[in-house]
Amino acid sequence: MKKIFLLSVLTIVAEITFSQTRLKQLKVFCTNGFDPNVTVTVPHIRRDRCQAVYLLKNALAENGFKVIDENVADAEIQQPGAPRIYSLRFTYNYKSDAKCAPYALQDMTGQVIDLLNEGTVVATFSFRQGEWSFGSKCTQEIMKALAAALKTKTNNN
Repeated sequence: MKKIFLLSVLTIVAEITFSQTRLKQLKVFCTNGFDPNVTVTVPHIRRDRCQAVYLLKNALAENGFKVIDENVADAEIQQPGAPRIYSLRFTYNYKSDAKCAPYALQDMTGQVIDLLNEGTVVATFSFRQGEWSFGSKCTQEIMKALAAALKTKTNNN
């Protein structure tokens, strides 16, 4: 009985430890041209099993970004004197995860592209977590961390 209790305690401690360090796998780099006050759009991804686009749009809006639909962005950049608009484009792989029901991001890589400045890449981001569900982060947590990092990381910070 003591062994089961001790194993349970060690499992909980390990879960907390891995959970706290796992999001350190999120890497965000912003160029000097990145402006967190620019309007953003997130293009649709086919077969978005993790609802990553939806969750990223929500996280960006919650962090004070002005988020617009990609069709609106396409129409706006065609207009003379159009405002700057960023497109956050990314790809990801997912894994089955009982905690996140049913899927979670396993890895993700992407770019923030300035649509009016010849498609210049103004920021990049990446995330990777292990295949084990032990201590893994759900897609919502990852997208919230990404949005917060983009809001606060400017000029290569």
